[in-house]
Amino acid sequence: MCGVLVFCMINNLKLEIAPKEGYWGRQGAGAIYLSKKTWRFLFGLRSDMVNEGGTWGGFGGKVDEGENPKQSVMRELEEETGYNGSLSLYFLYLYEDEGFKYFNYIAVVPDEFEPRLNWENDDYKWVEFGDWPQPLHFGTEEMLRHSLGKLKSLYDARQNLKEATNPQNQIKLNKLGLVPPNWTEVDYNVNGYELKSLYSYLKFGHSPSTRTFFIYNIGTDKEHQNKGYAKALLDTFFKMVKKQGGVISVGPYTISGDMYIKSTIERLAQQYGVRLIK
Repeated sequence: MCGVLVFCMINNLKLEIAPKEGYWGRQGAGAIYLSKKTWRFLFGLRSDMVNEGGTWGGFGGKVDEGENPKQSVMRELEEETGYNGSLSLYFLYLYEDEGFKYFNYIAVVPDEFEPRLNWENDDYKWVEFGDWPQPLHFGTEEMLRHSLGKLKSLYDARQNLKEATNPQNQIKLNKLGLVPPNWTEVDYNVNGYELKSLYSYLKFGHSPSTRTFFIYNIGTDKEHQNKGYAKALLDTFFKMVKKQGGVISVGPYTISGDMYIKSTIERLAQQYGVRLIK
């Protein structure tokens, strides 16, 4: 609840962007980290040896000659935090001012880590959604102002998915009388997820702005096919979409070529009152 209240407060702020002393190039790029395990964000406290010292922000810098923004971010993240593990990088917002461009990304990592800071930052902090450290660097503040809606939608989707896949909400297979194995929720990409049981999986995407869900792929291992596991996942999926007030796209990303599953999708759509769009 605190995170939502902070989000509302920040979203309604009239931001006073601090005057800038000039830029150090024509392009820059940076990122804030997000832990998939804790859903907390990593910020760095800028040192007095850099512009806007004493403010909190992400990690980044100038895009060097011969680099693209993503390459620059990957280099800067390792230089400023020492992190060289697995991560997924997603674009959030492009800041532009007087010919200068700064590409803002979110770096999604499996879990929180202890950064090895260089001279550009004096401290670090993993924070909950909305509980941003203060004072923020003007660029980070501007990025959050434009990206909070996207981050909030992802946060809400994650919370609803956790509830939908809670073992206490498991359903029994209608005809087999079996209780499906524990469901687990796994990030697939920044706008996508995967529902998994012991033998089946369902990968799907979500467009928060339109409340549209896209089924990417569904499968069961060969030994356990035609035993109801995929149907159970689809049933859980439709319950979640119904609760979100969403619709399901049955366009080119679905498994519409599989007539057996297609008929199940159409039956569940009618059962739960979920609209299918093409």
